[in-house]
Amino acid sequence: MGRLPKVPSDCCATEIIETKPGIYREVPWKDTRTRQEIVADLQRQVDEWRENMIRQFGEKIEAHAEALKSLIEEQVKENTK
Repeated sequence: MGRLPKVPSDCCATEIIETKPGIYREVPWKDTRTRQEIVADLQRQVDEWRENMIRQFGEKIEAHAEALKSLIEEQVKENTK
């Protein structure tokens, strides 16, 4: 019997399972992962989120630094005229 993934509905996740060859039924989704696997998956998601935030803020900081550098250079040129 095979399983077909289904996009979760509003209130709870469901999946479609094949009960007999060619016959499918929608049932509540059951997480079969162990607690350790769930914690590891959540930690990976947190680490990925953290890396994305650091990268995004790093890019913004670099952009601001470049803008400030340009402003300072313009001020120095105007003051040395």
